[in-house]
Amino acid sequence: MILSLVKFKDSSLKILAFPAFRNEHKNPYNSRLYNFIKEQGHKVEEFYRFQSLKDKYHIFHIHWPDTIIRAKSLFFLNSLRLVLFYFDLIILKIAGTKIVWTAHNLRSHEYSQNSHLNQVLERIHISIFIKYFINAIIVLNDQTESMIKTLYNIGENRRLTFVKIPHPNYRGIYKTMDQQFARKELNLNQQLFTYGYFGIIRKYKNVKNLVECFINLNDVNSQLIIAGSPEDLDEVRAIEEMIVNEKNIYFLEKRLTNHEVSCFFSACDLTVLPYKNIHNSGSAILSLSMNKPILVPDRPVFSEFSDIVGKDWVCTYQELSADALKVAQEKAKTLRILEPINYGISKLDNSILASETLSFYELIIRK
Repeated sequence: MILSLVKFKDSSLKILAFPAFRNEHKNPYNSRLYNFIKEQGHKVEEFYRFQSLKDKYHIFHIHWPDTIIRAKSLFFLNSLRLVLFYFDLIILKIAGTKIVWTAHNLRSHEYSQNSHLNQVLERIHISIFIKYFINAIIVLNDQTESMIKTLYNIGENRRLTFVKIPHPNYRGIYKTMDQQFARKELNLNQQLFTYGYFGIIRKYKNVKNLVECFINLNDVNSQLIIAGSPEDLDEVRAIEEMIVNEKNIYFLEKRLTNHEVSCFFSACDLTVLPYKNIHNSGSAILSLSMNKPILVPDRPVFSEFSDIVGKDWVCTYQELSADALKVAQEKAKTLRILEPINYGISKLDNSILASETLSFYELIIRK
């Protein structure tokens, strides 16, 4: 669904966002969206507790409502956080604020690691949030709308407005550079085919499986570089133990600067995302934005990516294995022409998709 940008009569549209800018150091997705909106003359504020009492807003845009519940917190503390969150939601609803959710995922990434009580609490929280509070949902792909309706038992009598606005590309944030220079910066072998994983280190990311598959590949002509913020120390230690004797596996356990991100992707020949369950992936969009092919699980969302940038740039697997790595390597070696991916990824320009978001705001406000 493509929405044309309509000029607002009131140029001082007030938007409350959670998050707006405070996660920029982890992911510039939100800050780019709201900086564009601010450039159009609108006001964007970060959501904090009791923010609903400070001002009136046209839109409250929330991205990850599941983060109200913290995986390692006690049930009581999570319940208290929800009570305070819903206090703000009730005040916002009374004031006439329209509530919009961008459904990045259907459940928290750490859902399977939560206690049983916290799992129940999350299901109740998201169900109440959808059924009684939000006015509209932005989905990033074609499958999410039906999955939300099924998972949370949303009937036809619940009048919710859905719109698909894809994840924008990351062009303009990270620069591509010469591969030899990038590998020198990272102290990588210049001659070896380079697999890469970029992202936070957590259990659900399944990075250990990637390491195991690369070791089983037993290819002296390839190397693997893993880079990302070490947010799960148990997972980090497990990976360190696996690679202690592996000379062709490099592990950057840190949050990378923009320059280091540019070096990482420029050094790689192929990005591997070893996820088991995934609905959307900013890391896949980032890799394609840097003109790097991806190896990803065979899921509908990645079929959509393939339609956008061309099937040669998106390799898929049923189960990640050494054979899957080898097949993807041979395919990546044949990629020379960048025109198809440049044309496809340009459709995901941030200004285009942020404009669609603004138009969707107006649509919701007028309903």
